[in-house]
Amino acid sequence: MKVTTDIFFRKAARKIIRLTGYVIYKFSPVNERLIVFQSEGDFWDNAYALFDYMVSNGYNKKYRLVWLVNDACLYKDFAYENIEFVDVNSFSIKSNLRLQKIKSTAKYFFFTHWGYKYRKKGQFVINLWHGSIVMKASSIVSPTLYKSFDFQCSPSMAAAERMSLFTGMRKEQTLINGDCRQDYLFSDCEEKVKSFLGKGYDKYILGMPTFKKAKNWTDAQTESWILPIVKNKEQFEILNNFCKNENVLLVLKVHHLEDTSFINAGSLTNIRVLKDEDLQKARIQVYELIGKTDALLTDFSSVAYDYMLLDRPIGYMVSEMQNYTRGFIIPNIEDEMAGEKLTSLEDLEQFILDVKNGKDEFRAARKSLVDKFFIYQKDGNCERLLEKLGIEKC
Repeated sequence: MKVTTDIFFRKAARKIIRLTGYVIYKFSPVNERLIVFQSEGDFWDNAYALFDYMVSNGYNKKYRLVWLVNDACLYKDFAYENIEFVDVNSFSIKSNLRLQKIKSTAKYFFFTHWGYKYRKKGQFVINLWHGSIVMKASSIVSPTLYKSFDFQCSPSMAAAERMSLFTGMRKEQTLINGDCRQDYLFSDCEEKVKSFLGKGYDKYILGMPTFKKAKNWTDAQTESWILPIVKNKEQFEILNNFCKNENVLLVLKVHHLEDTSFINAGSLTNIRVLKDEDLQKARIQVYELIGKTDALLTDFSSVAYDYMLLDRPIGYMVSEMQNYTRGFIIPNIEDEMAGEKLTSLEDLEQFILDVKNGKDEFRAARKSLVDKFFIYQKDGNCERLLEKLGIEKC
């Protein structure tokens, strides 16, 4: 009980310190060369892709780039020449005042999940988000996230109109630009990715279902073994043996909060389960991994739209659609599933065989959706975004 009480008072004291810092720095001038990044899953996603591009092209020689993270100590190796990491969980007076000064004086703030609640004239908050085209319905009837940012990136007005149902973004806030992380789809990283996964497979198939099940809650009425159409350990082992016989590696990229405690990874030969932290340790971004696979397995994750840019097969596992409690953002979402609809383990095995044999009947359907939702269909999104915002390197 004492520990809980101590934490309560420490958090209360921190809140007071931050409020004090806000008051102190409220009228401080905006630093034209200060740029802040934040993502859920630190140092990750669209925010990281933009940061990576800026550092690779020398923007940090002109701008001070600051990351807000949960544990700054983890990123000491990256803190060089105008690059800083600030711990948002610190209880120290000095650290919290420093945090508030940065938030109050940064010219630009790029985020993937939440933005500045308080910002002032001369500051620009850009919502990079974490999925440019929404499939799942929002649980909020009147979304208000738009109040916390100035602009939101969107690959087209068609995508922006749909996103407005999720974040509430206004037309004047729309910044037409592809996602920064989509640049990685086309990057030269084949050797790095295949060395990490293991070489010698005929095909690499990526499984990325939407996040539905954590340890304490589920978004679906039926539970599964990561893949919705795999219902138990026996089927998981059958699938593994099938992939082994076909010399196919099935890579299951799961959400970092997904409960995978039931998986005995040591017994698997041709199914590999990966979380964000596994890729982070290998210094591989999710979209680098995505870009070097031969096909995608998903259910109703927005990653399917991005994968269409690669013009490769997609298999949609639809067995849980009727039981998906969150629902979908439009009533006819199946019309945008440009790929085989899979409802059983047998369907999945046939999809794997089709991928291996080069059978793909959905190219025209994918192209139609790509043209509808993506103005820009290749890389160059990071460079284009910086140009549109007037952020120029030396």
